[in-house]
Amino acid sequence: MVIIALTSVSCSLGILNIFACLPQMVGSFISFVVFSILEPGKSPEFSDDADLIEAPKGGVNAIAVCLGIGGVCTLVAAHYTVKFKNNYH
Repeated sequence: MVIIALTSVSCSLGILNIFACLPQMVGSFISFVVFSILEPGKSPEFSDDADLIEAPKGGVNAIAVCLGIGGVCTLVAAHYTVKFKNNYH
């Protein structure tokens, strides 16, 4: 009986860990894609000649795009949370 309880607890902790870490990994991948598209090669840390690299003067800010994507995802999650609550209440 003790083995079943420990297995159940470890399974629950594993599921919790997956659902806590998966959104962080997905968000990191999305920000990698956004920065690769909007600001390719503009990082002085990865450039051979850091003196010639200037800050971008125009265009869309990649940080703002990442925050916007996060805001839209938050609204979608809130919508489905309310929908789930209404269906099972």
